[in-house]
Amino acid sequence: MNWGRGLLFAVIHLSLAVPLILWREASDWKHLRGEHRTAVLRLASFQEGTVEWDPTTICYRPTPQEFVLRFVNVPAFVFARWHLPLPPSYSVAGASEAVFGRGVRSSAVANAIGFVVLIFVQWLFVGGLRLTRSKHEWLEPATLITVSGAVSACLLALPLGGDIYGFPLIVTFGAWLVWFCIVVFKMGKLGSRASAARI
Repeated sequence: MNWGRGLLFAVIHLSLAVPLILWREASDWKHLRGEHRTAVLRLASFQEGTVEWDPTTICYRPTPQEFVLRFVNVPAFVFARWHLPLPPSYSVAGASEAVFGRGVRSSAVANAIGFVVLIFVQWLFVGGLRLTRSKHEWLEPATLITVSGAVSACLLALPLGGDIYGFPLIVTFGAWLVWFCIVVFKMGKLGSRASAARI
């Protein structure tokens, strides 16, 4: 385990993730702070009858920032479930909603901070654990994920329009698949050696 390399990857990914999280959260915070919310509540309070709404059936499309952060930080997202409409109770988002309430700014801040901490821990281990012995650093899955994530974030920041930021995420997804396959293979190999040593 190379902790210096892991720390470098963690800092790089924090420098990518924090601006994207703030960019995504800023629109929600502006909406919560503005008068638009009170106007909508006033309109809803004067309606006659009841409006049935089931949060499990909403059609939710993630923002581009969410797509980039989810693909680049798959293990951290699994435990954080950042910006999901109905996060499971075991996740950071579910716990922050249970503590602070749903749709509250303090819940969103706690969820974002938890996601950032998980990203740091994830890249400390993923970046520090070099899985391949390739002479070329860029062929290592952690490096591919980092480079393609940075390219995707840069494309997202440029006013190009469309979903062009998604093309590097295909490489990111493939690199995560390779990373998981290598980890499973190495764990199986380690388990077979341990069982052979017992015999």
